[in-house]
Amino acid sequence: YAEASGVVDEAHRDVSEDAMLERQNAHHITEFALGLLHVQVKRDGDGFKLRDPETLALVEPFVEQLLACLKSRENKVLELALKVVGLLVPLGMAAMEAHAKALARRCFKALSSAGDAVQLSQACYRCIAIILRDLPAAEVSDHQLKVLLKFVETELDSAGQQGEQHTSFVLLKAIVSRRLITTEVYDSMDACFKLLIRSQSPSTRTHCSGLLLQFLLEYPLGPKRLQRHLDFIVKNLDYSLESGREAAMGMLNAIVVKFPAQVLLDQVDFIFMAVVVRLVSDESQRCRSGAAALLQSVLSRALAE
Repeated sequence: YAEASGVVDEAHRDVSEDAMLERQNAHHITEFALGLLHVQVKRDGDGFKLRDPETLALVEPFVEQLLACLKSRENKVLELALKVVGLLVPLGMAAMEAHAKALARRCFKALSSAGDAVQLSQACYRCIAIILRDLPAAEVSDHQLKVLLKFVETELDSAGQQGEQHTSFVLLKAIVSRRLITTEVYDSMDACFKLLIRSQSPSTRTHCSGLLLQFLLEYPLGPKRLQRHLDFIVKNLDYSLESGREAAMGMLNAIVVKFPAQVLLDQVDFIFMAVVVRLVSDESQRCRSGAAALLQSVLSRALAE
């Protein structure tokens, strides 16, 4: 009996150890599967194959499984799941829209638990940016918005020193498109105005210009705040670096073309005189040409109104 009991106990112990090992290593299988899915989705997405309705129908069942993966305690599983979600969200699948709130919640949960895991944090921010941009049903609380804007503040500072930080601009554009209003949003826009002029990265200046124009056109701005922004742009027509002066002229030209007629007419004399000064005094041929084109836009718009 003792021998038989020993055999049973040993067999039971082997089964228990096998089960424990399976639980401990299950995330490696999940990680491998997510890696394969990520490569396939990225490859097919680059070739636009994922836009095909038949392919989308095959991919859509993965959404709930990806949601389950976003509950994982393993950073690599979370990171890969976030990357796949970020690639699938823009495809407009009904399942993504249906789970928009849950996706946002789990992304913020992963972000809060990321700690010092930089790659996971970056993956969270990128995925949140895409979700907020492409899934209108996704929700963000005031506290979560402040967390995002704190990240944006850090990234914009880095962009000013090292070059473009694409995720921060995607986040800001999603926030501005939703017209989410906090003091921190206005502070981030002030940082973008400075970056527009000071950045040596053409792509960063382009991102800032488009974002700021949307902000100026769509956000509630009192007369004093609007005037402060216009004063900043006009003042920097005299910026020390050619790239900054060109950026200011480009921003001012967009304002002249897009602003409501009455707002523009109130500012036309102020803008006209500043541009004339640059036309006759700027040492750069490129800037003088830019000033001439801007002056033509001012006159055309003023006469048309």
